[in-house]
Amino acid sequence: MSQDPASRAEPGGEGASLAALLQRLDTLRRVVLRRAELNAADMRLLWLLSDGRARTFREISEDLALEQSTVNRQVNGAARTQLVQIAEGHPARQVRATDEGVAAYRSDVDRILASYGDALERMGPARTAELTDLLAEFIDAYQHVVRPEDTP
Repeated sequence: MSQDPASRAEPGGEGASLAALLQRLDTLRRVVLRRAELNAADMRLLWLLSDGRARTFREISEDLALEQSTVNRQVNGAARTQLVQIAEGHPARQVRATDEGVAAYRSDVDRILASYGDALERMGPARTAELTDLLAEFIDAYQHVVRPEDTP
């Protein structure tokens, strides 16, 4: 019988227990993403562009905290599959989601959110609210530690 990773995390204390739980969550998130039409890179790009505003390669790089070469590769791949279109602009090329890209993105997001909703429903409304509040509080605290320059 396999031991729960959180219980094996004793030497690192609470941080290690949290890391083990986040790893389990990430594994499950990957299972859900493998069932999606879009890959993770296309999903991230279309999430950014889903507001309808065109962006330059540089803006995408900054907004997604990705290297310029990674953005070039991902945007060009998404353009080859007609998820985005690249227009020559002045002074820089602009990237915009296509109707097909937005439709695929919304379809995948609907399925992903439904899986979250089903899990939260199993927990019940009170526990769901508690989880959401605690997670938001943790993320705020973690941001102060990891990126203090981004926090008020």
